[in-house]
Amino acid sequence: MFHDEVLTTATNNETINNNEDEEPKEMLKLKDEEFIVIGSALLLINILASYSDLLRLFPTAGMELSMDVVQCLKLFNSRTCQLILGAGARQLVGLKSINVKHLALASRSLQLIAQFIPTLKQSFVEHLPVERQTSLRHFDSTARDYADHIGEIKDKLLGMMDRELLVALEEWKPEGKSPTPQFQQIVMQIGKFYSSYSSIMPPELTTKMLHLIHENLKLYFKQNVHSRGVTPHDSIAYGMAGQDFAYYVENIRALPHCQSFPDDSINDVLQQIKK
Repeated sequence: MFHDEVLTTATNNETINNNEDEEPKEMLKLKDEEFIVIGSALLLINILASYSDLLRLFPTAGMELSMDVVQCLKLFNSRTCQLILGAGARQLVGLKSINVKHLALASRSLQLIAQFIPTLKQSFVEHLPVERQTSLRHFDSTARDYADHIGEIKDKLLGMMDRELLVALEEWKPEGKSPTPQFQQIVMQIGKFYSSYSSIMPPELTTKMLHLIHENLKLYFKQNVHSRGVTPHDSIAYGMAGQDFAYYVENIRALPHCQSFPDDSINDVLQQIKK
């Protein structure tokens, strides 16, 4: 079962390299879903396929093979997160910084490998006697570890954008002409994030991430507007805040696959402050 999935995946992969200075990435198609991943993810899949072959040849060694497979999965997960979340890549390969594309690639690679864990577990279920299947719980705990680290990478990505949003909003004042330089900066930073993230992630995951960024911006803008005492009674300040926010929403909704983004207004921001 696992070997069949690997064969299907292997026949639907290609190497892509849009930038001569970047390491080539692998694009694989699994069940009609495209995965752009680091090359080591493909290498790991081939290694796991080899273990699947060994299991079919030597079913009596299933217990030992299952532990080896779990160790391979755990090692890939831990090393990926040490390099990305622990910023080990900066020390090992001299990267100046860990950027959005690095984080997205790591997350997408973990997502790909996580897709295979249930199939791997099922392969061993079919070859191990019932009384020895308790060890297969390690596949479940490994799958949870993958999900946790994928979540941590998402949080780090959101944290990167949070810093950009907070810096811009700290300097924002409801005066002058709209769009203010601060909201122009916000739109530019979100556009850069979108460009990098969407080059790795599929549209549905990209849109979900932008929704999270959008909700965070609304929260921070609520706090900022509230702290500056902006209300509908101050027509100039209120009008400026509304025009800036409308400018931001218009630009977000203009991004590919974001046309269904909520058409929020400054009224929504102020109403939620009162809740």
